[in-house]
Amino acid sequence: KTADPSMECRIHNAVWDVASPRTAEFSWLDFAAIVTQLGAFMGYFSRFTAYIGLFSMKRVFPLLQLRKEDFTSLHSAVIVGPFKLAMRTAKFCGFGTKDFEMILPFLDLPLLFFPFVNAQYCFSSRLKAPNALDGKRYAFMSVVAAHRFCAPRLKNRGISTSRFNLIEGRGVSIWKDACWAFTQPNGGLMERLASCVLSFILHRTCSEVVV
Repeated sequence: KTADPSMECRIHNAVWDVASPRTAEFSWLDFAAIVTQLGAFMGYFSRFTAYIGLFSMKRVFPLLQLRKEDFTSLHSAVIVGPFKLAMRTAKFCGFGTKDFEMILPFLDLPLLFFPFVNAQYCFSSRLKAPNALDGKRYAFMSVVAAHRFCAPRLKNRGISTSRFNLIEGRGVSIWKDACWAFTQPNGGLMERLASCVLSFILHRTCSEVVV
């Protein structure tokens, strides 16, 4: 509810019935990997950040088996504390803190989502997913739709949303190409080796590969 009754709105959740085919499912790890890959590709954050994020999500956190209290303490120490320290430092040095203030309300989002990403939920609904629906492809389309929604704002900040250089910012290094290939969430050994070799060849022969 809002202070102004005329501005009141409702949020509706649409969920697939538990009897839907298993092919329509995707885990939070699948979704997080898609967000990380697309985010790095579109330039929202660096590939190094994507590597660290993927490694943490796919390898570290599943092993830790954190409770909500543990995750809250970790989030406060690693995310909230350093962020607020950087914000206070910028303010003390006379720099603008507008960007910090815009991000601050979203810092607690991981805590809000934590109960939902660490348990499996089964819903009863009149909506049943079609047999042909690919859950991971559906998740990818959702992330692309979110990017398209943000695209006009990115253009105002001078970020191109129509041309992307696939080899920009990594230099000619077989080590960097191997890191890129073997940190992708999907793909067999041969696919990763082929990706590594192809990426290295493109770096050696091309100044840019644009899509």
